[in-house]
Amino acid sequence: MQIVHYGQSCVLAETATARLLLDPGTLASGFEELTGLDAILVTHQHPDHVDVDRLPALLAANPGAELVADVGTAEQLEAMGIACRTVRPGEKLQIAGADIDVVGGDHAVIHPDIPVVPNNGYLIDSGSTAVLH
Repeated sequence: MQIVHYGQSCVLAETATARLLLDPGTLASGFEELTGLDAILVTHQHPDHVDVDRLPALLAANPGAELVADVGTAEQLEAMGIACRTVRPGEKLQIAGADIDVVGGDHAVIHPDIPVVPNNGYLIDSGSTAVLH
């Protein structure tokens, strides 16, 4: 598996069969030009993990890519007219030959005044290598 870091939490994980972009957020750059993606996976709704302004262009450049998100992000995206697949911890996905286990629960408390949001992790298994994001 090859991993390319685009800043903050945004990474491209390339297995032998799948190109998976994770957390294309506001503090990342360079991911906007990617094509040939099989999926875009979002861990949670904080802006540094999903840039809702740049996401539509990324999806347009990758018409075959599946957008996968946690419950909270899915609600936010659907309110904007952006369709996605909602996944929860405990689910198993297979995308372009990559096995992905959804793990997690709630985001850690950042500050008592900031609401706790749903937070997914993705364990990507490419057969010989696995990565947890």
